[in-house]
Amino acid sequence: MRKKVMFRITAVILCLCMFGLQGCQKAPEASDSGGISHAQGETDRQVQEILEGEAPSVGETAPESGSLQGGAPSAGETAPAGGFYEGVIGTGENRLAISARIPQIPGALYRITLGINEKMDEDTVLALLDSREGSIRDTSREFLANLGEIDRNNTSGPEKVLYSLFGDHSAIARKDGKREASVSRGTCAYYKDYALYDRFFEIETKVRAREDLQVSPEEMDEGDFSANDAAGILMDKLKSVGIGEISLGEVLKYEDAHGCCYEFAFTPSYDGTGIVYEKMSTSFGEIYPKGFALIFEEGAAEVNLTDFCGQIKNREEAEIISFDQAVRLLGQYLDGGVIRSKGQNVLNTVKLEYYPLPNPSPEPDEIEYREELELVPVWHIYTPLGEYLEGLWAEEYEDGISNILVNAVTGELEWAE
Repeated sequence: MRKKVMFRITAVILCLCMFGLQGCQKAPEASDSGGISHAQGETDRQVQEILEGEAPSVGETAPESGSLQGGAPSAGETAPAGGFYEGVIGTGENRLAISARIPQIPGALYRITLGINEKMDEDTVLALLDSREGSIRDTSREFLANLGEIDRNNTSGPEKVLYSLFGDHSAIARKDGKREASVSRGTCAYYKDYALYDRFFEIETKVRAREDLQVSPEEMDEGDFSANDAAGILMDKLKSVGIGEISLGEVLKYEDAHGCCYEFAFTPSYDGTGIVYEKMSTSFGEIYPKGFALIFEEGAAEVNLTDFCGQIKNREEAEIISFDQAVRLLGQYLDGGVIRSKGQNVLNTVKLEYYPLPNPSPEPDEIEYREELELVPVWHIYTPLGEYLEGLWAEEYEDGISNILVNAVTGELEWAE
């Protein structure tokens, strides 16, 4: 039940993001990078030695250090995983425990610069609407006015709410009486079928108390109308805005006697590598492209793409540090006091993902509209949100780090919380 509740909260946040409330906080606070203190002095030197390959390997610095079992894979290998890591990092009370399968490093990862998508135009909106009705109404002016009003309301008065957005101030919207579709900021898209949307909430009301709504990867092909069937319908809808690849974050199934609907949360993906999905919080200056969809066998009830549709302006192949190096770096960050963790939780998931680099110092009194977004590969080491919350309520994870992003190019600690 807790997983379902948290997913529904995420879905609500995604819907709010469509109207410009992503990464919001009260002014004038700035991004705090998860409370990370920058490395200095001796820690700096030791980090540089690890990056240059001069420091000892994992297991040589302390008896309680862990080890990577199965070996580090070479670029281009097609094995399902790059080994398994089991161990405790750090010394004394400031420690992290990791027990996770390590993904292999793909043949190539990149530093990617995204810009505003010039193809997000009227033709795209009409393709997304896919209307068979005789009359299509242009609602762009009122839609743009609504977005502007939200910005004005959130920047007036003493309790300002600031947020960071990817894109410009453009918007195009169309309705035909049964559906609506829009693109905005050159990076966002939205679609709704009113009848299917209402039908979803009828089903959701009946089954909301169930605890078995989540669809596991092993269950994606089950049923007469499977989650993979629904994902195919979703991908057909996404083609209308030029999206051909996504990374699934979570899938829920709502079913009654009259049919079923699948709820998808996802991020953009580039050559098989997605953007960070599981992260508990965002700060002013951060932008996280995310997608949300409700899919019936008859079609999409809703598709919401927030900061999602950026166009690649530049892509440079990046040299990736190994997970072994990332672990040694974490050891130095812990020993140097850059991060502190006294919890007993075990971080059990490791992924290679893309991280949208934040703006560390956005204007303190303005909503940030960013025309470019830079993505870098990161080693993402974490406890899944549902498991973390269960442990937090049980006081198992008190004062513990549960979500870490290590820049897989520079070795910098991007986030720890």
